[in-house]
Amino acid sequence: MKGFAPVVFLLLAAAAATALFLYWPAAAPSDSRSIAFEKSRLAGSLDQARVANDPVYARKFEMKLKDLDYLLAKAFIRENDPDAAIAVLQKLIRDEEAGSNGLARRRYRSWMDEARYYEALRQSNRLKRENAEAERADQRRGEILARAQAAKNEEQLEEGRSIRLVYGD
Repeated sequence: MKGFAPVVFLLLAAAAATALFLYWPAAAPSDSRSIAFEKSRLAGSLDQARVANDPVYARKFEMKLKDLDYLLAKAFIRENDPDAAIAVLQKLIRDEEAGSNGLARRRYRSWMDEARYYEALRQSNRLKRENAEAERADQRRGEILARAQAAKNEEQLEEGRSIRLVYGD
């Protein structure tokens, strides 16, 4: 009986290790929960006084929150929760469109961000098996990419004009 004790102990240890490795990911928090926690922590660290006085700080803070929202939507897609992803992406798209508010011309980066959101929206709709919505999102993404290219061309022309003004060409 003494000879079997080490073997039994070894088998129990192997079974415990196997169970630990198989069930460990299930015990870990999901990506979406981790990202949501990080977003709430970041939002809680907002310095209102600095936002009022420093527009660069406010813009960077807003961009970080938007990036975390996009990562949250992508995590929802990976976790097969397209409804939650669609809600986050529609909010991002509305915010991006409202940010332009018709007064100033939108920059290339803004158009590309919106195109990214529509690509993720297409993925969410495909996951949800709503092919018509996915095609609509893909079509909208194509239109936005065309506008992004036009904005990029305009920005490059502006940079060329400013160089000509400096160097006198």
